Amino acid sequence: HTESRDSVALCAFLWDGRNSTVTVANAGMPQPVLVRGPEIEELPVTGSPLGWFPDSQYEELVVPMLPGNLLMSYSDGLSDDLAWLQSFRGIFANSAVLDLREMARRLMALAQERLDDQTVGLLRVLPIKETAA
Repeated sequence: HTESRDSVALCAFLWDGRNSTVTVANAGMPQPVLVRGPEIEELPVTGSPLGWFPDSQYEELVVPMLPGNLLMSYSDGLSDDLAWLQSFRGIFANSAVLDLREMARRLMALAQERLDDQTVGLLRVLPIKETAA
């Protein structure tokens, strides 16, 4: 509930394997984060939570993805924790060697407060394995 309104926050990723792109839409979540090697970028896609306005329209952002790229969505229950905001960059420095479950476990362990929902979603593009001809 937010100010007597029911709402749901959602960040959606739609993977297009043919074009190696992800379409991102956001409804009330913090801006998703894109990790490309050492570069970490908040994606400029926002929107109001679902249920606030009956005629809401949501922008979509198409993001080209290369092998090794990582896309993260997370709830404000994690980002409200200042220590988490300052510390998650260290985990991404190892994003190429950590599996996603371990990365999610480490991100969740950074949060000190347990007063709000805490959710993290990760999507990583793996290299295409070549097959013998």
